[in-house]
Amino acid sequence: MLGEEALPPGGEGKVEVSIATAGRAGKLTKGATVETDDPAHASTVLTVSANVIVDLDFERNFVRFPTTRMGEQTSQAMPILAANPEGLAFGEVTSTLDGVTGSVLKEEADGKTSWSLQLYFKPKNIGSVSGQVELKVLKPAEKILSLNVSGTVEGDIKALPTFVSLRKLENGAAPEGKVTLKSQKGVFKIRKIADKSGYVKASAKTVKPGKEYALTVTVTALGMTQERFS
Repeated sequence: MLGEEALPPGGEGKVEVSIATAGRAGKLTKGATVETDDPAHASTVLTVSANVIVDLDFERNFVRFPTTRMGEQTSQAMPILAANPEGLAFGEVTSTLDGVTGSVLKEEADGKTSWSLQLYFKPKNIGSVSGQVELKVLKPAEKILSLNVSGTVEGDIKALPTFVSLRKLENGAAPEGKVTLKSQKGVFKIRKIADKSGYVKASAKTVKPGKEYALTVTVTALGMTQERFS
């Protein structure tokens, strides 16, 4: 195996490359860069491919859902790799992440059977979420297949405008700005409005209960002592 030793002109050496297959299945392709002090060939990229065979498992051990809004639904399909797909039978799909459900799909093509787990995500919480999905295998032997699932959920509340500039007035009065909060689908309540810096304060007026609120943002006395802030 090549290391720091020099090769004579026309000489040969071996480069050993390994691929970590833990938690992976199916076809894998990786690149390894070999660096030398030859100015004409300073580096060479070796492409290494492998087909990881498993008895029964998901193609990957994780699923990440694309950014989703509250009230909307997205889905992902996860192939199930099996040495003997014809003899499989599956039980229930369970999830520790609220809003995730799943069903097993069977396909027949060219005389071959294939399986996949179709996951549906209709989020119930805003922010970064994660959990685990388990699929129970009944035949040929009882087994649990596990998937880590995660995603990012955005609310359906929009602020218009998204940026407010509060500039000092020539008469010395505290400047103020207006912001409208609207919900596209769901309903919401404003529990608290706070600015940790103490430079601004805001009050809310109900336009449409649960759907639209008008905020008035004003610079505080502390904020008026600052040259500028954001």
